[in-house]
Amino acid sequence: GGITDELMKCAKKGKPLNYSRARTVPGLDEIAAFGGHRALDASDLRDILAGGVHGDPRGVQIRGAYIRGLLDLDGIRSTIGLRFTGCRFDQSPGLRDAVLPWLHFDGCVLPGIAASRAQIGTLRVTGCRIEGNSRDGAVQLGGAHIRHELDMRDTSITNDGGTALAGAALNVGDAAGTGVLLDGLSAASRAGRSGTVHLAGARISGSLVLRGAWLTNATGPALVGDGIRVSGDTRLARSPASGTEFQATGAAG
Repeated sequence: GGITDELMKCAKKGKPLNYSRARTVPGLDEIAAFGGHRALDASDLRDILAGGVHGDPRGVQIRGAYIRGLLDLDGIRSTIGLRFTGCRFDQSPGLRDAVLPWLHFDGCVLPGIAASRAQIGTLRVTGCRIEGNSRDGAVQLGGAHIRHELDMRDTSITNDGGTALAGAALNVGDAAGTGVLLDGLSAASRAGRSGTVHLAGARISGSLVLRGAWLTNATGPALVGDGIRVSGDTRLARSPASGTEFQATGAAG
């Protein structure tokens, strides 16, 4: 169809498919109200990536869209990256076992991200609002390998059904990698003993940075990191940007 052709043209030229005429990204409340007039069928995106399009190194870029339906990228192997800016998703993107050079969600509203065992060069989920109700976790990164950097700064995650960030056996970084950046992360859950942020057995080449992060679990620990290995610094401190102190609040039991 027309929108698929337009998206293909944009991908080949490294230009964003822009659903918004605004010069700045709207606020998250406005993005959460995006409807049909901004709709892009998620299946069109999979078809383009699965088709092995030879795109610009800047990848597939989409701004201001309502991503309708399930973005099913489970098991996909793509040589081009994918970036969403100011988009709303009505279902959690599926990226289990996917291979991507990079994946960015900037200022998006979505119910979760399911990326267990994915292999991604750089994963960025910044300034997003994630509101889920999944027993498997709102952001699922168990067994994933992020080769360079995981950046989730200033993102808000709530999950009434389980863990906010599920990263058991997560592997992040290489010799040149920055590590895991969770500055300003706000994560709240009812996750029981699994914890709001679960990083048991994770390996991080680089630093684990949680300056100004707020972690809350109404039914158990806020942070679980049994067996974690961090080659660089672990920073649980005040944010130099906002002045907010790191805070982890859990329930005993």
